[in-house]
Amino acid sequence: MNYPDESTYGNKVPTVFNDFIHLSVCWPSPILEADIISTVEFNHTGELLATGDKGGRVVIFQREQESKNQVHRRGEYNVYSTFQSHEPEFDYLKSLEIEEKINKIRWLPQQNAAYFLLSTNDKTVKLWKVSERDKRPEGYNLKDEEGRLRDPATITTLRVPVLRPMDLMVEATPRRVFANAHTYHINSISVNSDYETYMSADDLRINLWNFEITNQSFNIVDIKPANMEELTEVITAAEFHPHHCNTFVYSSSKGTIRLCDMRASALCDRHTKFFEEPEDPSNRSFFSEIISSISDVKFSHSGRYIMTRDYLTVKVWDLNMENRPIETYQVHDYLRSKLCSLYENDCIFDKFECVWNGSDRRHQAFTALLTSVAIPENGKRIAAPTTCCPTAANLTPPLQILLQFECSFSPRCHHDGLLQQLLQDVRPQHQA
Repeated sequence: MNYPDESTYGNKVPTVFNDFIHLSVCWPSPILEADIISTVEFNHTGELLATGDKGGRVVIFQREQESKNQVHRRGEYNVYSTFQSHEPEFDYLKSLEIEEKINKIRWLPQQNAAYFLLSTNDKTVKLWKVSERDKRPEGYNLKDEEGRLRDPATITTLRVPVLRPMDLMVEATPRRVFANAHTYHINSISVNSDYETYMSADDLRINLWNFEITNQSFNIVDIKPANMEELTEVITAAEFHPHHCNTFVYSSSKGTIRLCDMRASALCDRHTKFFEEPEDPSNRSFFSEIISSISDVKFSHSGRYIMTRDYLTVKVWDLNMENRPIETYQVHDYLRSKLCSLYENDCIFDKFECVWNGSDRRHQAFTALLTSVAIPENGKRIAAPTTCCPTAANLTPPLQILLQFECSFSPRCHHDGLLQQLLQDVRPQHQA
């Protein structure tokens, strides 16, 4: 498998349009299945953008520095580093193949010159260190210039090693591997505000990890029933509070959100707060349970609000009001009349994400586009690896349309009215 580099991308680099990342021009044609982007994530400053793909690779882009001669190039990102994060594996005990696809990437706050990030596939979480090196040591006494050991009998003088300048090299090194803790597929990872722990969530359990301990984790949520036939819901997403290290939230396939406090008990099966919107009986249909499943949940930067994403809507919840959301955005309302077709081709089960912008003043309902999926007459999906707004895919009737998103908002984005503008621009296109 060939890794993408500067020569692969050429002059076509990711560009920010109103703080959306457009990556569709970055990949060579034809697009391979392994090259399809599965997750994107900005670091805390917005200078770096990490993307994970179905081939298990992580590509990190760096924001172009603004200069006096090139003022308008500030929105472009160049390839900074590329490395293979995960490889395909096989579980011999269960006879299951473990895909290398990157499900989630999360950055850790920068503490020194190096960068650290977490990446995960279905079973294994890895901690990576990304650092720069522009000097190399020379003048070893026990090794020659090629690194081979020298015969001590031939050493007649002592030399002082020195550092020589070299071309800048970006190295990605795996520092920790957290494995063998999840029976089901990992759907979420979240770094705690104490920066010492993080949690990983699968369909039925949430585990708490310490960054220094790889062979042990603590189970903090377990909703697996004694009899699997009694299973009625699964965990779909989980996230730590941005400021309180004892608080976290997780969502379920029933459309509910549970806020838990780890100070109350070691096993947080009993929630502290329960958020659920009563269903309108007049709108009840065969698809109600499917489209009400929450696919993503995010705390606001202030920690006061929670944003959730289901199939057709984005909802904003106040932590002090559990009975209903304070805002509801109808994102894919035009798909409501096409649910039958989407159910037949399984597109109704696709997952969407959401993210807050840097100021909490607006959240992006569409988020950044992961794949634009059209269902033509033969029933096969056409996927475009891009993270721009939905209009980039140029999907037109009479195709059955589904837009699937992976999102990451630049921390520096403070554009009011951006969501409303997108809604006005996109919705008429699909209603035409």
